[in-house]
Parts: sequence; C-alpha cells; structure tokens
Amino acid sequence: MIFYLLWFKFHFPQIEFATDSVAVEIAKAALDNDKVTVRKLNIGCLVCHREKAVVHGKPDMNSIYGNNDIKDHPETPVRKSPLLKNSLMCGQLPQGVRMSIWK
Repeated sequence: MIFYLLWFKFHFPQIEFATDSVAVEIAKAALDNDKVTVRKLNIGCLVCHREKAVVHGKPDMNSIYGNNDIKDHPETPVRKSPLLKNSLMCGQLPQGVRMSIWK
C-alpha cells in the first residue's frame, strides 16, 4: 500500500484534485492490478519531464524537458530545464523493478 502512495505522489500528482469517488476508483484499479484501467490514466515520466520541470510559468505542452536542448529530437523537442541537471531525481523514485508489473 505504501508503494502505491509513493507512486501516486511521483507519477500522478493530479490525484490531489480528484473527487473522492474518482480517487477510490483509481486506487481500487491499482490495488486490483487492473492494468487496462491504469494504462488509460497515462501515468509516466511526463510529470517530472514536463509539469515539474518549469520554475516559473507553465510548461510548453508540445515539449519535454531535460538537461539539454535537443531541437531535433525524433518525436518531441527537448528543452533545457535548470531543475533536471542529472538523473538523481529519477533515482529517488520508489518504483525499482516493481514497475515491471505495469508493462
């Protein structure tokens, strides 16, 4: 249970704005290992590499953020963020090997 609370904190901060009934439905899907429902939530790396990568203002929703500008990135331009200097933040994630259950 603690694992899922930490997981939500990092990968699905939008849960904070969900109604109680929606939060219960999402938690139930996670605890029941309902992969079909959880996949529909589109939870992933974009929380940090988009929403949490900007200090002031709103992130560019057509870009992702990293430690360098990569304008010719294959799918989406990468913009430099002063907050994403290295992968130390990623190393703090609680997922480890257990995230393989969502693949």
